[in-house]
This record gives sequence, structure tokens and C-alpha cells, in this order.
Amino acid sequence: MRRFRLNGWQRIGIALSVLWAVFALFYFHHAAVKEAGDSYGIFYVGCIERLGGRDTSQESYSNCSDLAMDLYRTTFADRWPSRGLAALALIPIAWLLAYVVLWLVRWVRRGF
Repeated sequence: MRRFRLNGWQRIGIALSVLWAVFALFYFHHAAVKEAGDSYGIFYVGCIERLGGRDTSQESYSNCSDLAMDLYRTTFADRWPSRGLAALALIPIAWLLAYVVLWLVRWVRRGF
């Protein structure tokens, strides 16, 4: 039975791929939370301003908060999965690009 051995560059590539996956997912999760939080804040302040002091009951503030929270959830749900998958999709693209560049360099070198 023949064992498959990785060379040093492949091991570096695997390590960088794992690091990219972990840090990119954390980064894009954080960015999605921040964007959703910003949307929440803008919507909530706008909702309170639209009340314009006419209705200052706790129910009105609660209603604005509930609507803003719905927007937060929707914004987060729209942003996070697509960005997370995009970050992970870059890994095989980077590997493919690395092997294409390696093949191209070897092909040019054979020509000399």
C-alpha cells in the first residue's frame, strides 16, 4: 500500500486554508452582526422620531423595538450565510490558481 505524502508547500497551503477558513468565518460573522446592528439602530431611531412625541407609551417603544429586531434578524440572515460560503469558496479557487501557476512556471521553464 502506497502512502500519500505531502510536501512542504502543500502542508503550508493546508495550514493557510484552515487559518483562512477560521478567521474569514469569524470576520464575516462579525461584519454581518455589525451591519445588522447598524440597521437596527437606524430603523429604531427613525421609528421613535416618527412618533414625534405624540405617543410616548411603552407599547409604542416596544413596537419600534420589535420591528427593528425583525429587521436585524432579516439583515443578519441575508448577509451571514452568503458571505460565509463566499469565504469558504475562495479556498478551492486559491488551490486551483496555485496549481495553474505552478504548471505554467514549469511549462515555461521546460521551454528554456
